[in-house]
Amino acid sequence: MRKIFLLFSLVVISLLGVSCSEDRAFRGCADLTIDKTAYHMPIANFVFADGVTDVLGTNVAQTLSVKVKGNEVKQYTIGYGKDFEEMSAAHPFGEGFATQADLEFVSTIDAREEFVAVCGVLTMSEYGEDSIAATFTGKMLRKDHALSLIGGNLTPEAVQNSLRTFSGQFVAVPYKMKKY
Repeated sequence: MRKIFLLFSLVVISLLGVSCSEDRAFRGCADLTIDKTAYHMPIANFVFADGVTDVLGTNVAQTLSVKVKGNEVKQYTIGYGKDFEEMSAAHPFGEGFATQADLEFVSTIDAREEFVAVCGVLTMSEYGEDSIAATFTGKMLRKDHALSLIGGNLTPEAVQNSLRTFSGQFVAVPYKMKKY
């Protein structure tokens, strides 16, 4: 099974091996840097439903998931504040505490590479029927630390040394179901 997945991954990556700028209008793309490690996802799609824009960028080995409440060209707060100080002031995050945007990164290769953004800013610079574009920056935690923080088991100060800086961008095109 692992060999089949590896073979499938190699085929998909080789088919999608052109740069983001060459073909972004047809399949989108996303880039993410966590600390000094850069990830490129040559496919990025979006769906707008029930007032939420869902963006999914992937390169088969890693996936970036972004959820934004809305579909406007504007700046959105990621997680629990624009920066660590704002996030700390909002803690504990009560049951009704709502975020404007959520961002997660997952690696299918390394389970230790599963991160959730806890604070930051996403700037939507383009929002149309054919594509959307945004840049983002902030701080993230490994998912297990983030869940403990959100669950009230940890304070922002307790995880401050575990925070990782992230930045990136995406250009996403609408997800289209293939008809067979």
